[in-house]
Amino acid sequence: MLILDLTGLDLPNLSGQEVAAVADIADVASTIAIVDLDSLDHIGPFLDADPLEFLSWPIMEDELMAALANAGVTQSFREDVAGLDVGPEGLASLREDAERVARALARLAEADVATRPARTGPRPPSQSARLLRDLIRKRRLRSEFFPDELFADPGWDILLDLAAARHERKQVSVSSLCIAASVPTTTGLRWIKALTRMGLIVRNADPTDGRRSFIAISEPTAAVMERYLDITH
Repeated sequence: MLILDLTGLDLPNLSGQEVAAVADIADVASTIAIVDLDSLDHIGPFLDADPLEFLSWPIMEDELMAALANAGVTQSFREDVAGLDVGPEGLASLREDAERVARALARLAEADVATRPARTGPRPPSQSARLLRDLIRKRRLRSEFFPDELFADPGWDILLDLAAARHERKQVSVSSLCIAASVPTTTGLRWIKALTRMGLIVRNADPTDGRRSFIAISEPTAAVMERYLDITH
């Protein structure tokens, strides 16, 4: 396993050759890259490198443990790093979780909605945005009644936020999406990578600054989200 310290670097101005060098390193060994928190919106070119885990500085212990686990570091070593007798429990496979989200969306797309009254016309984007934001608000109320650890997987929250932003014609940066998902940066970045690979979301370059990335929901996924609103509202 390798650790790359990218803090202090001017990521927006790295050359293509330098970005490719990082990707080449990640291709031959599990790699953890440490970046400054204010550089998150400029790591888009690195998100295609696999396996490459990200940690934002300053590093939180739980994020470090999760990154080490995903990089294939043994639990005994992680326990030594943490200085604890037990390691993190219940680290589910990210790929399996992402596939579960995709399967749920696929089933929803095939669902029979014939019993639902047909709309007389397309739902206005403002109405869809309002419904989605209401869903997000209700989901966040969970933390007032239950521990956040019960709802650690942010895949659905990411899709809800991006679907709402699409109707609101808002662009969503990598950093703001991690914040909206209410999860540690490391977890948010892993899910962004996984959902992008599965085609549920897409990464677009900022038209005014190609070194910066925006995240958007893909058109097929957006259509399925509209079906979801049809069924639930």
